[in-house]
Amino acid sequence: MLRIEELIIYIKVSFIGVFAVYSVCAVAQTDEENTPSLDEFGNEVTFTILNEVDRLSYQKEQAQKIKERLASSELAVEHQDLIAEAISKFHGGVPVGSYREETVEESLGEDELFDRVRTVSILDNGFVEVDRSSMTAVRWFDTPFNQLMVPLSLWDLSSGKVLKKTKSNITFRFDEFMEITREGEEFGEAFQTISNYLRRMELVAEVTIDKNSRTVLRYSERLLRSFGKMFVFRVKKLDDVKHYQFLEECACMVVMNEISEFSASAIIAGRWAFHNTTTYSDMKFEKPLRYILPDIDDDDI
Repeated sequence: MLRIEELIIYIKVSFIGVFAVYSVCAVAQTDEENTPSLDEFGNEVTFTILNEVDRLSYQKEQAQKIKERLASSELAVEHQDLIAEAISKFHGGVPVGSYREETVEESLGEDELFDRVRTVSILDNGFVEVDRSSMTAVRWFDTPFNQLMVPLSLWDLSSGKVLKKTKSNITFRFDEFMEITREGEEFGEAFQTISNYLRRMELVAEVTIDKNSRTVLRYSERLLRSFGKMFVFRVKKLDDVKHYQFLEECACMVVMNEISEFSASAIIAGRWAFHNTTTYSDMKFEKPLRYILPDIDDDDI
């Protein structure tokens, strides 16, 4: 039988996990050879190191692929072009360098805030080093450079519409499909039950783009309306908002801060809520600029 605690924990895991996006697609063709290595699970990981010229070429290729997928929407062609160009700027790998990450989480019922500060280094061997100790393959680590949004496959492209326009920017809105992430396997027999519940989630994504620079300014995902099982549990709020900036120092898009909120209640566990804020700063990049592009299937875009 599905335990309510398991459902709530899994929803939180899925909510956080589904917004972690990798700047990936097909591997670009460059003069550099793919360098094999092993991740923390013992699996071989390959990646390509791109220079600035190769990266720009790669981004143009991805913009065309994204545009082809957006063609199935009812958005105006000029809007499809704008979205494709803006999103493509997140592709092309993660710059070799380092940054500071601070996460502050406030949970209902907790007297003290959870505050974590860590220094993260992106190495040219395809790994990320945290506080000069733990190592994780770039592919599996959420840096401020590879966080944009869920794969386009989770967007209901037919629902795309212009939500708001100003002289300087425009906001688009898409309905989303909620998919079960790999973490669900640990719930065993409850996996299918959880899947059925999560399919009831009505998620919407909103992306704000600067019309002049053609870059993403803000991206948010939220639960459109609460859902649950009567007298058993109810998820009331799922919100995630990211603010972006184009950094000249790395010629790339960067998440400057991210705010996540979650609220739910259950007949057994009571009410549970958290407010999480992550801020990125003190970014430094090796020169000349190089970018680690993991090898990931095209479907992950």
